[in-house]
Amino acid sequence: MGSGFIIAALAWAYIVAPMIHSEIISVDSPIIITIIFTVISFLRGYFWRRFFNASVHKAIHNFVRRQEIES
Repeated sequence: MGSGFIIAALAWAYIVAPMIHSEIISVDSPIIITIIFTVISFLRGYFWRRFFNASVHKAIHNFVRRQEIES
């Protein structure tokens, strides 16, 4: 949920707001904004899923465990 909030805030600041100010899309075009956020959400979920399914997750988990044991 936290990553979604951060990514949504960044998307608004760097993608949607500049498009509205440059009149590429108008405030009257909510469907375009909805599509942008839907695509971003889909990609975010895809990458998180790939991260946790990868062996990278296992390596990070093992690293954290070793840190806890050493502490």
